[in-house]
Amino acid sequence: MNEFKLVYGGYQSQLGHYCDILVDDQPLLDWVRDYESAFAGSISGAYICGFNQEMLQRACADSEILLTPFVCNCGDIDCWQLNLTQSCYSDIVAWHNWNNPARSKQDGWDYRDFAPLNFSAEQYFDELKRALKLIESKSDL
Repeated sequence: MNEFKLVYGGYQSQLGHYCDILVDDQPLLDWVRDYESAFAGSISGAYICGFNQEMLQRACADSEILLTPFVCNCGDIDCWQLNLTQSCYSDIVAWHNWNNPARSKQDGWDYRDFAPLNFSAEQYFDELKRALKLIESKSDL
């Protein structure tokens, strides 16, 4: 079981306030950058975290949904993304089926070996709610 944590990441003009994702006390973006370096060269991990208020609210759904935890670091959040599927089971939330829609397996971008992440549902949803309150408080300023 992985540990899920969100920390305030800052403000970006298109995203608004957002949180960075830590898994097992390590930035998830570092894991992505390391994984993508095998097939991405200089653009591996060229993202910022996309967990803003809207994405946090989407992640609170206890059903299978598409999430976009990372968006392009150029400032245009729609030009480059990393997506995943969130699946909820009775006491586990799984992140799996990673993909970058701007790149295909034919281009050599294959996330098949990027291991699924499994979180305690209780801890995961508590952390989402805590981060959502933090983001909402910053938005009120």
